[in-house]
Amino acid sequence: MNVKTLAGRPFFRKLLPWFAVCSTVIVVAGFLILPRVLKSVLTRQLSEKLHRETSIGEIQFNPFTLAVKVTGFSMKERGGAGPFLSFEELYLNFEASSIFRGGPVLRDIVITAPSVTVIRKDDLSYNFSDLLDEFVSKPSTVSKPLRYSLNNIQVVGGIVDFDDRPKRTRHAIRDIRIAVPFFSNLPYYVDVYVQPVFLAKVNGTPVDLRGKTKPFSGTRETAFDVNFRNLNIPHYLEYLPVKWKFRVASAFLDADADLSFREHKDKPPVLSFTGKAALRDLKIEDAKGKAVLRMPLLKVSVAASDVFGRKASLDSVLFRSPELQLERERSGALNLVSLLEPQEMTEGTVKTAEKAEETVKEGDAGAPLLIEIAEIRLEGGKVGFADELPKRPFRATLDSIDLSFRCRYARGMDDDGATLTGISASLGTLKLRTRGESDDFLKIPAITVKSADADLGKRTLAIGEITTRGGVIRVERDPDGSSNMEALSPAPAPAAHGRDPRPAKDKAEAPPEWLVTIGKAAVERYSVKVEDRTVSPPAVLYAEPIALTAENLSTGKGVMGKASLQVVLNRAGTFAAAGPVGLNPFSANLQVDARGIGIVPFQPYFTEKVRIVVSGGNVSARGTLALVSAPDKAIAIAYRGEASLTDLATADKSTSEDFLKWKSLHLGGINARTRPLRVEIDEIALADFYSRIAVNPDGTLNVLEAFVSGTKTAAPGATGAGTYKAAVPATPGAPEPAKPPHVRIGTVTVQGGTVRFSDRFVKPNYIARLGEMGGRISGLSSEENKFADVDLRGNLENHAPLQITGKINPLRDDLFVDLKADFKDIELSPLTPYSGKYAGYAIEKGKLTLALKYLITKRTLDASNHVFLDQFTFGSAVDSPDSTKLPVKLAVALLKDRRGEINLDIPVNGSLDDPKFSVGSIILKIVLNLLAKAATSPFSLLGAIFGGGEELSHLEFEYGRSDMNASMAERVNVLEKVLYDRPGLKLEIAGHVDAGRDRDGLLRTVFDRKVKAQKSAELAKTGTPPSSLDNVTVGEAEYPRYLELAYRKEKFPKPRNIIGMAKDLPASEMEKLMLTNIRITDDDLRQLAMRRARRVRDALLKGGRVAPERMFLVEPKALSPEKKEKLKDSRVDFVLK
Repeated sequence: MNVKTLAGRPFFRKLLPWFAVCSTVIVVAGFLILPRVLKSVLTRQLSEKLHRETSIGEIQFNPFTLAVKVTGFSMKERGGAGPFLSFEELYLNFEASSIFRGGPVLRDIVITAPSVTVIRKDDLSYNFSDLLDEFVSKPSTVSKPLRYSLNNIQVVGGIVDFDDRPKRTRHAIRDIRIAVPFFSNLPYYVDVYVQPVFLAKVNGTPVDLRGKTKPFSGTRETAFDVNFRNLNIPHYLEYLPVKWKFRVASAFLDADADLSFREHKDKPPVLSFTGKAALRDLKIEDAKGKAVLRMPLLKVSVAASDVFGRKASLDSVLFRSPELQLERERSGALNLVSLLEPQEMTEGTVKTAEKAEETVKEGDAGAPLLIEIAEIRLEGGKVGFADELPKRPFRATLDSIDLSFRCRYARGMDDDGATLTGISASLGTLKLRTRGESDDFLKIPAITVKSADADLGKRTLAIGEITTRGGVIRVERDPDGSSNMEALSPAPAPAAHGRDPRPAKDKAEAPPEWLVTIGKAAVERYSVKVEDRTVSPPAVLYAEPIALTAENLSTGKGVMGKASLQVVLNRAGTFAAAGPVGLNPFSANLQVDARGIGIVPFQPYFTEKVRIVVSGGNVSARGTLALVSAPDKAIAIAYRGEASLTDLATADKSTSEDFLKWKSLHLGGINARTRPLRVEIDEIALADFYSRIAVNPDGTLNVLEAFVSGTKTAAPGATGAGTYKAAVPATPGAPEPAKPPHVRIGTVTVQGGTVRFSDRFVKPNYIARLGEMGGRISGLSSEENKFADVDLRGNLENHAPLQITGKINPLRDDLFVDLKADFKDIELSPLTPYSGKYAGYAIEKGKLTLALKYLITKRTLDASNHVFLDQFTFGSAVDSPDSTKLPVKLAVALLKDRRGEINLDIPVNGSLDDPKFSVGSIILKIVLNLLAKAATSPFSLLGAIFGGGEELSHLEFEYGRSDMNASMAERVNVLEKVLYDRPGLKLEIAGHVDAGRDRDGLLRTVFDRKVKAQKSAELAKTGTPPSSLDNVTVGEAEYPRYLELAYRKEKFPKPRNIIGMAKDLPASEMEKLMLTNIRITDDDLRQLAMRRARRVRDALLKGGRVAPERMFLVEPKALSPEKKEKLKDSRVDFVLK
């Protein structure tokens, strides 16, 4: 159908006028109205929005070709100070497809004679900084990225003037010509006729960069060569809007790269980049001009990489001989962190950075990214580290660092994350040296890592093999406890320097723990020296060589590897351990073998706590050691095996004499753990031991003085008694004590023991030796109802045997003891130094036998102490100011029987919970009471043995009489028995009278004797004279006759009758006259007292068992004795000597 035919139809004729009207409107609006409106709106809006006066000469628009031409554009500086931006003409040719392509599609973009003036102000801001600040202050909105297709882009005759006012310099770029064939993210094709080019004169120096485009290619491939050398980077860094605290003193950039673009009709465009770049002679300094980083060469080789496709592939990255100097300040801040903080960062600049970051995130959201680096290699690196934070600042250096690995980083893909594979590293000498010292405290010649892989996203690190050898470590501790090793502790968080105006971001969730595995690890020929000055003298310990190997170590939960350690300690002892080891949680089950580890080097750690010097001793152990980390992070320890301490030798610091030594202390069948505490030992054997117990000249006991404490403890000899204090009971209301641990010890054996005792407190000194000590304790257990059998033996001076037998349980809640100790035939004469000092006499001879029984149950002691002394005899007196004033010889005589034996039973009982209870004090008190009783009440002491009590000390007589009745005779017999059984005693006999009552009694006695004398005379005449008047009895019937005969023989004047003959008087009158004329003098009383004494003496001698020379009649100082309650003065007193 032709046009004529179409025009003749009615429909077309009706539509034609409307088409003419629309065409006219479009022409008028497009060519005339729209340009004027655009010019007015743009001029006004640009001036208002950009705060700069803007003018436009003319805008032309062709609605049919969609071409726009803007001419005479000019924008002044803010405030109208001068030109800012202008161009003569801007030509834009739009494609109609822009309407349905979702973005502008421009066939041509031509800018003619653009001119830009850039001014860098004295405050280091730019004349356009306000525009940036205003831009970033606007809230960002999430939107889809703009889609566009820009083609045949040309800049012709461009000019850029740069006024650097701080440096008072100007830069001028003239004759700028830029041609870009296309720039698009839309798969749309437009005819391209422009070849890529960049031409300009920079400060008079021409720059000519040209590319190639294949306009007839189906892919519109464009290639652009970038090739330059010796680009001086520091020169251009000056114009960055952000100032840093470091300065790039030197850096030159070389590049040889190809940039190509390809666009397919049915695929996204591809911007490909390939080539090489090198950064040479890099030197970065801090604000003081001190070098922080030096690197002769950083070389990057890029394989074909797709910029639009966000895929980068690098053949290699080489760091050659970099030198990094790190410093940690006293504040804890690292110089590297501090230098990376901006020195000057305005709020606008910060917001610009945040805006750019958000824009990048928005544009990149969901876009896949892949970076692959075939090889990253570091050669000959060196790191220096100066640390001012520790108490002792130090400097570290790490030389000859070689490192290589492959790297892959993916995002938005199935295998997201960063991975480093094929890591191989060789670290040369690592040295750490404290400032001011000439020697390194840590030196490691070599560390090698092989076949390592790391996944940074999954936080995994797998090391195939790591080895190090020849390390030397010197550990030093100062008196205040600080150590040079504190330098290796993790650094504290660095202090903030300056204020970052950017708002703080919310903290992300804590990342998962790193999973680290090590296939093989080896530490060879290491040496560690420890010098600890916290003790005096300083402890110096050596561990060399050290060898450590490990396999399959992992921080994975429950994963077990293997480890082995061998070390020589202090150049003599050896320690080895090997077995499974786990790191999460920590656990180890090691076979340990320790041999000959000397304890002498460890002496400084306890020398201040003891007053002995260890001159020998070696620790050995063999068994299984298990270590397990509990949930509370504490380490539970278990050990099964054996241990021994051999060749122990110690000496007293003050005297240099042996204190304690033994050949061997062996613990066999050990099964011990800490959580819960449990100890089982099959056997403890002590062989060939020697111990010296000494009382020092100041009275202290070396055993008690061996351990340093706040106060000195006097030896038993210094105070007269040993003291064994009972445990103080718990405070009421205190928490219940924890259950005691389970303890079991099968057998404790002792053999070849010697204990030497010396006492320098007494003069002359006393020395004794307890030898051939041996025996066994079987079945020790903390169980309540199990008791250990005890059988220990020895002898004193190869003569007096000692035996201790019985049962004990010292490990249960309350102590149980049921022991019997027999110590026989102890020679007492060597104890003369003690008897002379405290008793005032030497010991001439004697032997001592002890039989002791001690029962402790339910914290109550019931003890019996039987003491037997045979032929104990005091010798000559010793002048000692410390001797007792009590009659010790008398006490011995009282206690010693006629066989020369003394037997004493001293019971002791009491509660161990009584703080005043003391076994030694009780025994001492009993002995002192015994001596006091010998002095004050010897008969009471004897009465306790023989009966009779205190009544043996006297004998009471009837008033006026000296004869003894049956009860008196019985008491005399008891006294005779005492004297017979105690041949060492002498007896003094003193008669006494009651001056009043004995005078009356004696008067009656004389009267009775005169009457009896008459009957005795008659009996004599019959041939039967009585042996004594005391045997004459006068009956009642015959009494008057004999009274009259006695009366008539008296010579006193008698009453007479008239013829002078004596009168016959009644009996009462005769008695009265006779009694009245009898005179009793004091001498008569004295004689009565003597008769009484003689009568008792004769009674004692009568049996013939007591020698007369042991008894003495004593003339009393007074007729009447010392008054004693409930005793008659009419008595005989006895005194033992």
